[in-house]
Amino acid sequence: MSTMKRMLVTLGGGAADASVLATAIRLAHSQSAELVAAHVHETFPVEAMMTAEAATYAIEQMRMAEEAAQARVEALLRERSAAAGMQIPLRVLKGELASEVATLSAAFDLVITGQHDPDRSARWTLDAQERLLMSAHTPVYFVPFIARSAEIAPFVPDQPLFERALIAWAPQRESSIAVRSALPLLRVARRVQIVSYTGEPEVANARLEKMTHYLRLHDIEAEARAIAWREPTLAARLLGADAPDAPIAESLLSLAADTGADLLVTGAYGHSRAWELALGGVTHTLIRSMTLPVIMMH
Repeated sequence: MSTMKRMLVTLGGGAADASVLATAIRLAHSQSAELVAAHVHETFPVEAMMTAEAATYAIEQMRMAEEAAQARVEALLRERSAAAGMQIPLRVLKGELASEVATLSAAFDLVITGQHDPDRSARWTLDAQERLLMSAHTPVYFVPFIARSAEIAPFVPDQPLFERALIAWAPQRESSIAVRSALPLLRVARRVQIVSYTGEPEVANARLEKMTHYLRLHDIEAEARAIAWREPTLAARLLGADAPDAPIAESLLSLAADTGADLLVTGAYGHSRAWELALGGVTHTLIRSMTLPVIMMH
């Protein structure tokens, strides 16, 4: 039976770190996995400065801020690792945040990070998180920023890690990879539901039957449901005032709330990222508006 053996959690020294690390510890305990933390010192674009004096001052301020952020990360790791009874080594990297985390992810089964909070995060921007999704070697588990004030319950052996996992299924490789990668976590959910948005319910139901059979072979019992939806034409996308795919993301989040789901598994960027940014897409909307933890894989 497959499990996740190694997880990577990103910590930036900000307000979100406590809930992100608590979630990572809980996930790692559930899989008996090694947990490693990463903190990235982002390089500063000196060429953007008008004068050498301005560049020197800005670099010094950035260095001090980065050292303070790293100190906060180290203090949090000492406190939480001792309480959890586990060693959590820290990797300190230097470079562009999304690129460094994506490169490091090659030797891990899961990356855990906090969702971009537009009111607080200047570093972990929406664009950076989308670039991480595009280049990560492993699924990305997003902890929503609304969970910051919540107390993350510790993992209890023999208890389900999630009450209800919701899979957003589409007949695309991104969806298949996301589900396959998330199997160890789906296996420790109390209930699993698969939904597919489609203009051909009969075809979708046949595909969903195959997916439920596949999951059953992995000891996961899942309910399946096809939801009628017609994909907008390119003309409708170009002329529409709103993102045409946004209703799918909104419907998923609404369904998750109605059913008490506490995990969403979905593929990322079935269309190209440029298409989604310009014409609207489920991935872009979910990253911006998620209200529950989301596992995504491109």
